Amino acid sequence: MDATKADTDVLVDTADQRPRLPRKIHLDSSIYCLHSARSSGGSQDCDHDFNGLPDRVEDGCATWSCLRCGRSVQYEEWRDADPQSG
Repeated sequence: MDATKADTDVLVDTADQRPRLPRKIHLDSSIYCLHSARSSGGSQDCDHDFNGLPDRVEDGCATWSCLRCGRSVQYEEWRDADPQSG
């Protein structure tokens, strides 16, 4: 998909010329802990645009990267209090 940045700071999909609003992280709170968010790089002032799936999934966490400014946001997975309960 070829996308260009319009004057109104909304991405436009040039394949069909429909405006595409910035995408936010839709966190699955049954897997990831909202309170564990850590971010780095990029710009705090950006109206971030993220892919639907994380860019990296590692043991115990997942990381999304903004397609506009490159800011990384990482969330940790919930941990069971009792490892035998799994």
